[in-house]
Amino acid sequence: METNYPLLELEKTTIGTAEGNTFAYFILNIEDTSKMLTIIAEPCNEESDPDIYVSRTTSQVTQGDFYIDNYMWKSTNIGPDKLQIHPEDGEFKPGIYYIGIYAYKPGLNTFSVVYNQESIPESLDLKESSEGLLEKWKYFKFRIENPGESRIEITVSPGYGYLQLYVSTNLYYPNEDEHTWSSGVYVVNRLTDPEDFVMELGNYFDPDPYDEIIKRNFTRKPGLMELDKMVKIVDKTQEPLRFCIDTDDWKYSNQMCYVGIKNLEDEPVSFKITLREVLEENLLTGMIAEKLDIFKRVFDKVEGSSISQNERKRMKVSGKSEFTYGEIDFVHMAPVFGLCKPQAGEVFWDLGCGVGKCMGAIALLYPELKRVSGVEYLDKLYEACSSTMNHLKTFMSPGPEIEVKHGSMLEVDWSDADILFSSSICFPNELIDGILEKCHSLKKGAKFITLKSFPENNIFEVKYSIRVKMTWGKTGVYVLEKIV
Repeated sequence: METNYPLLELEKTTIGTAEGNTFAYFILNIEDTSKMLTIIAEPCNEESDPDIYVSRTTSQVTQGDFYIDNYMWKSTNIGPDKLQIHPEDGEFKPGIYYIGIYAYKPGLNTFSVVYNQESIPESLDLKESSEGLLEKWKYFKFRIENPGESRIEITVSPGYGYLQLYVSTNLYYPNEDEHTWSSGVYVVNRLTDPEDFVMELGNYFDPDPYDEIIKRNFTRKPGLMELDKMVKIVDKTQEPLRFCIDTDDWKYSNQMCYVGIKNLEDEPVSFKITLREVLEENLLTGMIAEKLDIFKRVFDKVEGSSISQNERKRMKVSGKSEFTYGEIDFVHMAPVFGLCKPQAGEVFWDLGCGVGKCMGAIALLYPELKRVSGVEYLDKLYEACSSTMNHLKTFMSPGPEIEVKHGSMLEVDWSDADILFSSSICFPNELIDGILEKCHSLKKGAKFITLKSFPENNIFEVKYSIRVKMTWGKTGVYVLEKIV
């Protein structure tokens, strides 16, 4: 396939440019596939952000929105990108490789691109456990079986002060400088006043509904703002290093997890690493498990996304962003409701309630509420929500009054709300402004859970800024409180 693209030479940096939302193209010739191929693209200034797309078969590499087989590998991080192709990859074969560097930022993007090849250390497949003698480094890999629906837990012993654990979603050999997460590397400086040490910025934190069941007590590589509040671990302990996280980061990408273990001792150390992956719903017990079961029985066969898509076409509103559809996750929404401290006799409103999942969740979790209300504009979604709420009522006695309104959220009266929710992430600014104007009629102390921040105003205070798992992944959520 003939092209006039510049040829990249091994370990020689090339400077390139591309206008925003366009590609600059290069080629490279690979003869030895026994060594790992690494391609690095770095921005040359703050106005640039290059992403890497690679193919063996398509010279005009694109992002893939409307094409088939237009790239085979990609790396699309914010800032520098590093793409690795491993010798074990079945598509890694000798020949010409087409490199597309995509300019993510608007305007002229200037970047450097370079590639290298290097021999690789052994990386072992990790099943449930492995043990042996660790001289300096050991690497492992395993496949996430249920991405987005499970937790992984990795433990390594001996623990703190002896070993360090590095984990990555995309780098085959995570190390001190390049990794996604780490454990056993840093601890809070015990000389620092605990009240002064705040990992979170402002009122941001990450609520985890499973904290009481399976802790996520791992550390990550600290940012520059945090380094002065942290020190290297000095004390040695036999307590295992423990890393635990949900698998959302693997939901839309490579399902492989890569692990590196470093020996901090001068002599070899006998070590053991264990792994388990557990479905999140299997971690639940007691009342919340029973309520999740009811929730699933009501909603599992209700295809809200399909109903919405068909209805938007029928009502000719597909181009309006406010009708973009997404749904809450029952378990992950529970701690968000908890931040609002629902009380007996209070009223909840969902603005744009879809098929009613948020209404159903809070009704099940807080049956002492006086009423759970929702408003939906699209006809078939309104009908579906009315149906699911009638179904839900058959499982709830006693429970709150449940009502569904049909119409515009700007025309329905929801001034009696104590707690409101709106999946507003795609709402246009004029709709947000309209909602904010109607909020003047809410009582002081009312809570508003919104996925899009409100413009600066004097009636709400941001109580919490959090990341919450929804059907499309984790997203920002703001919990506001009316102060006037």
